[in-house]
Amino acid sequence: MFSKLALIVTSACALAAVAAPTSGGGGSCNSSGQSLQCCNSTESASNPSDFVSVILALLHINPATLTGNIGVTCTSLVGGSSCNQQTVCCNNNNFSGLIAIGCTPINIGL
Repeated sequence: MFSKLALIVTSACALAAVAAPTSGGGGSCNSSGQSLQCCNSTESASNPSDFVSVILALLHINPATLTGNIGVTCTSLVGGSSCNQQTVCCNNNNFSGLIAIGCTPINIGL
């Protein structure tokens, strides 16, 4: 009985490890129109910092209309890139890498 339970637990862990995203980049996000980004930091769209508020104002974007997080200083994760900061999936609203809008964190460290 113990060996069957051990087999089930081991199989579940192996499947979870295979399904987990990696930091190797080149992946894609679940929804179309989204991109995998590596950002130095992220913050809530409902309470942006002064720096992000100024950038949004310059871009004529009202923070009250945004959902998700805002990524700051982001680069695209394609072609085997890796990320040592925050890996996020964003809505392809990337403004020259300075900010990315509509981001959802992706936890790649297990």
